[in-house]
Amino acid sequence: MSIPPRGRRILLGLALLLACMGAAQAAREMVLEGPRPVRVLVPEDVSAPSRPLVVLLHGYGVNARKQDAYLRLSPLVDRRRFLLALPDGTVDRAGKRGWNAGRTFGNPYGHRADDAAYLAAVIRRLQARFSADPRRIFLVGHSNGGRMAYQLVCRHPGTAAALVSLAGAQLGDPSRQCPPGPALRVLQIHGTADAKAAYGGGRFQGRAHPSAEEAAAQWAAYDGCPPRPAPDGERLDLEVTVPGPDTTARTHARGCRPGGAVTLWSVEGGGHVPRLAPVGESTALARAIMDWLRVPRLR
Repeated sequence: MSIPPRGRRILLGLALLLACMGAAQAAREMVLEGPRPVRVLVPEDVSAPSRPLVVLLHGYGVNARKQDAYLRLSPLVDRRRFLLALPDGTVDRAGKRGWNAGRTFGNPYGHRADDAAYLAAVIRRLQARFSADPRRIFLVGHSNGGRMAYQLVCRHPGTAAALVSLAGAQLGDPSRQCPPGPALRVLQIHGTADAKAAYGGGRFQGRAHPSAEEAAAQWAAYDGCPPRPAPDGERLDLEVTVPGPDTTARTHARGCRPGGAVTLWSVEGGGHVPRLAPVGESTALARAIMDWLRVPRLR
């Protein structure tokens, strides 16, 4: 029986959809046991001697599962062959989950756990159990989770090679308050319409914070980079409510200490929780972050 052209196109589309769904679901979910069990997504490729590790740090008032449902890194695990760790912060007196980002980066919610020590220990255990590549350990945090990422690399220099902070306004100058440590790559993503942590600087939970551009310059100083960034010439389309490309990129790169560079993505019209443009099973932001971290797609 012959199938008309329109029917063949429908069948081909269904086959491609099922293939994409299979790839997104192929990663295995495992648990790192402990007082705070950590969900870990592991790619099916068991032949790799070591893999990149991405640690996702959720924002205040949510948990790791909800944060991943928003950013959608997990559908990329098997295609890009990286480990994704999803740890949770502790619950405060208001019954909301978050991180103790310390004095330098702010702990306005009163969390008492030493989360920097906890996360450093989790990363060491993940390296031992899952053969995570120590040269490719990356932190990705949103808001309170972004500030926690900064606190972690300050308290435990060398723990990560790069960090990404979305709307994680820092409350201190790392070049003055963090001990000298290895340079690292930093990507700060900030919406120009952020009403909680203003792009142009202001006060957050009663404490002053620098503008997004000043914060990037502070991390550039920590990395030994020049104070003035250079435009990357690339525009990204990340925020679904803004037509067309909405994000500009500027990078402090030349003259940095080895391994260091600082990039600021300014999301025009983006809020504290940007509405992310979907791309397949994931989001445009998740894919752009993985590209910036240099975790390549498999062909």
